Amino acid sequence: MLLEVTRLSKKYTRGGRDFPAVDNLSLSLERGGFICLLGRSGSGKSTFLNMLAGLLTPDAGKISFDGLDIFSLDDRARTLWRNDKLGYVPQGASLLSNLSALDNVRLPYHLGSRKGGSLKKARGLMSDLGLAKVEKSYPPALSGGEMRRVALARAMMNEPELIIADEPTSDLDSETAREIAELFTLLNDRGCAFLLATHDLELSRHGRVLKISDGRLLSD
Repeated sequence: MLLEVTRLSKKYTRGGRDFPAVDNLSLSLERGGFICLLGRSGSGKSTFLNMLAGLLTPDAGKISFDGLDIFSLDDRARTLWRNDKLGYVPQGASLLSNLSALDNVRLPYHLGSRKGGSLKKARGLMSDLGLAKVEKSYPPALSGGEMRRVALARAMMNEPELIIADEPTSDLDSETAREIAELFTLLNDRGCAFLLATHDLELSRHGRVLKISDGRLLSD
């Protein structure tokens, strides 16, 4: 099993009262699996994904990736693990404004010790996502949809075993969203696993659908 999540919980405090953002949530994802999380805004999807990516520490529970408890790692080791094993696309802006679109895509490649160059591969990913014309542009000059696609290309740069994405087709027109769904299907067929929070019915047709409400999984 690639990913095992066991009794994961996270609480926040609001107005002097605790409330569960993620409540005793468990799931498993096999190698090459595809899971779509469906749920309303505030249901706990983003908090859950941030914990899976090792960016947010749970109050309770365990996350195992290929048998490794990711929170047994220190911050640096967890960062290196994330860069090597995951492609992560958070919700909202995540690009570095002082780097061009192309250099944002290339960045993960150079955060670890890898041989060879990154330019050809990054340009290939950008071409696949219809971004060839904006490779020299900086994030402030990009549309919301272009920034989302650059973030997706960046997530794919190191050929991760798992891509975690929070609303990956938001801000995209229907045609581009369809092309992203087809690309994800192609990558999934090649063995990359996916765990997505989405409202996109086209994406949800490609794998197992789980519903989340008030931080709890409801059903398949």
